[in-house]
Amino acid sequence: DLRSVYNTVTSFDHIDAGRVSFISQSFGSNVIIGAQYMNLERMVLSGSFTDVYTVISNIFDEFYEEGLSRRKATSERTRIMGPHFWADIKKYDMEKLIANFDFPIMFIHGAKDKLVPMKYMQPLLKVSINTTEPVILEESDHDLNPEREKAYKAITEFFT
Repeated sequence: DLRSVYNTVTSFDHIDAGRVSFISQSFGSNVIIGAQYMNLERMVLSGSFTDVYTVISNIFDEFYEEGLSRRKATSERTRIMGPHFWADIKKYDMEKLIANFDFPIMFIHGAKDKLVPMKYMQPLLKVSINTTEPVILEESDHDLNPEREKAYKAITEFFT
């Protein structure tokens, strides 16, 4: 999906493909790191993490690596992942992949994030080449609540 959106957006004549940036949240950070777009202008990683297999499998209520895993989402929907997903995410070394980027990267994380504790973000921060000072929201959870406005302000400043 990311490749389709990126290819569509950058195909427009009025879009400068060299000035495209990504903003991500949670597993979306792993997706954009794994996609390895090297010509981005900037990247914001919110609630990001390394060790994708461990973090994702730990949030599933019913985890079966060789079968169907289920997780009741906050939206009252059930997320179902099959064995192909678990095999695929084991292939990606997030620390190695993020070290390939030389464009500016901003990390944002909630200090009270229980879903993805900061210890899973820190290895990415350590190996990133061109990062700003991380934005740690001391009162926030994984969804950056209650300090979303601080996150928006930091992102806006990063892009100006």
